[in-house]
Amino acid sequence: MANSMYLNVDGAKGTCLESQHKDWIEIESFSFGGSQASTQSYGSGAGSGKVSFQDFHFTVKAGKESPVLFGFMCSGKHIPKIELHESKSGGDSPVNFVEVTLEDCFVTSYQMSDSNGSPEPNCSYSINFSKAKFKYQAQNDKGGKEGGPVESGWDAKANKKM
Repeated sequence: MANSMYLNVDGAKGTCLESQHKDWIEIESFSFGGSQASTQSYGSGAGSGKVSFQDFHFTVKAGKESPVLFGFMCSGKHIPKIELHESKSGGDSPVNFVEVTLEDCFVTSYQMSDSNGSPEPNCSYSINFSKAKFKYQAQNDKGGKEGGPVESGWDAKANKKM
């Protein structure tokens, strides 16, 4: 099964024509994560600090959203919400098996690169955010949904579950 990845950025339309993700941005790759400070020592329990989200990174072929996102980075414009869907083809229609929703976002880094002979430039972005929701949907061997989704979310500013 082939995977497809789509990004919906408030205020920046992409060129995707796929019916479930019309006007979203088709992306090539992404990374998403965070870290949790923790201390463990002899005679005490394990203590934890506060989650530190790492910037969300993604790469895409240059498109009509590229100048818009560049402008967001230059101006420091806050983006209310960004949604990521990763889907697998199979069954009657594609199933989003990974969904990530980021809130209170802004573009922290933009890089465009190209090389001689390349059909079009690549753009790499970094996005900072304060709230994240992550949902995973298992699939059966026929490509349909299996069971319900598993979800988690965190508000880093409030340091609490969403």
